[in-house]
Amino acid sequence: MNPSKTNEKKILLLRFWALLLFVFVFFKIQSQSLKSLLKNADRCMVEHDYFAASQYYNKALLLDSLNMDTQWKYAESCRLNYDLDDAKHWYDKILKVDNLKNYPLAPYRIGIILQFKGNYKEAKKYFDKYARKFKTSKDAELKKLAA
Repeated sequence: MNPSKTNEKKILLLRFWALLLFVFVFFKIQSQSLKSLLKNADRCMVEHDYFAASQYYNKALLLDSLNMDTQWKYAESCRLNYDLDDAKHWYDKILKVDNLKNYPLAPYRIGIILQFKGNYKEAKKYFDKYARKFKTSKDAELKKLAA
């Protein structure tokens, strides 16, 4: 076998392993960063620092935009910080994908935002949607809001 070809194969294999190691380290760092962002955001929510929480959740969404729990928490932090346009945007996204399965309060929250902004007819549609679904719910909290 030609020594030149053997060296080329070794170099190619070494590059492959270096790339694989780089990808692994990158995702490990990203994962820790995401975990840290979410931990800080949750802490800010407990401390009622909704602006800071929304900043952390927003950064977390830049790393993992498909995580519905992070989307919900971001929407909640935006709503509590009176950033109603962003909150409504994320509640709408959640409602379209989740369809009241894991995040049943989404239409209610959208209704509250629209009502606050003076869009009463549109708000009523969301309140009605929520009420139709949860007026007979076994969950007392959901049923109370649907009344």
